[in-house]
Amino acid sequence: MNRTLGSLARPSIVIALAALIGPEAHAQCANAREFAGFGGMVTNTTVIRIDTNGLRDSNLEVASFWVTSDSTINSGGPHFGTPSLCPSQGGIFGAVPWWQQGTSDNNPPPFRGIRGFVASPGCEMTLCPPDGASLTVVVEDITADGKDAGFIAYTVDETPPTTRWWDHGRTEDDVVGLFTHTMQRFPKITVTYAYGPAPFITIGNNYADLRINFHGVSGPNNTPLSATAAIASYDVMKFFGQHDPGRLRSAWTLLKTIPYEGVGIVGDQVQVPCPDTTGDSFLALGVTYKGGAGPPVKSIYVGRSISIECNPNIADPEQPKPKLRPAHKKPLSASGR
Repeated sequence: MNRTLGSLARPSIVIALAALIGPEAHAQCANAREFAGFGGMVTNTTVIRIDTNGLRDSNLEVASFWVTSDSTINSGGPHFGTPSLCPSQGGIFGAVPWWQQGTSDNNPPPFRGIRGFVASPGCEMTLCPPDGASLTVVVEDITADGKDAGFIAYTVDETPPTTRWWDHGRTEDDVVGLFTHTMQRFPKITVTYAYGPAPFITIGNNYADLRINFHGVSGPNNTPLSATAAIASYDVMKFFGQHDPGRLRSAWTLLKTIPYEGVGIVGDQVQVPCPDTTGDSFLALGVTYKGGAGPPVKSIYVGRSISIECNPNIADPEQPKPKLRPAHKKPLSASGR
């Protein structure tokens, strides 16, 4: 949970795109169940707005949610390879999409807010979530130039009959006021050394902590959760060719999975394959979200890539050409996210 951007100023107007009254219950559950960081025009509550932080945010994001303890109970959509049962954009059957644009003085565009109603017309899950279940909500997006991507994730347990069934405002301990959460980038691979000739180049990597991408809370005392509640691993993805293939994970191949244990990674060693000298090997990080008793949930996107030059007569990884590849470990310039 990341509270560094929180503001305690009371909002004069809350995000206003959602209906002022919750939708009627649908047959799937006995009553509609709201997951949200705001509540229409409800005052005296915690309001969470989301800064899209330079990501494209043009109604082309990928977003899904599922029961944290069992991902087979999910909203469908891109993370599950099925049609969305509760779209984050362009709602069906007249439903309001749950990734909503802000429209107030305190929440002007391009800020966003999360508000949806499970078991209401146009918004279902594969099954009604069991009583007491936590819900994990993930939104991923890319930059307009397609060179970087980011995500934000929430895990919050059920708290009826409060203002919201799964209340993201509890991540700020239910303090009345307006808080801003930021969609952070996927970590970029920071290379600290490289050595060895093709067909494998050995590199040492650092990966920034994923906790800044996550907000979570559980229990009556709003106990903050570690990002390990929702994130299972860093996934080092590879691609060999002339150009970066883009941010879709499906264009990449998994090279290595590193369990996420609540801290960043320092000194991870990776052998990068260089099948020939005609192209470069590109590396980027994706993530895997926890699926509980159900299958793990893979990210749709990967972050900004780095390139590893596979021609030993041209250059070291991420160094200006032409420089000879070292025959031994040599520190490289570090780069951040």
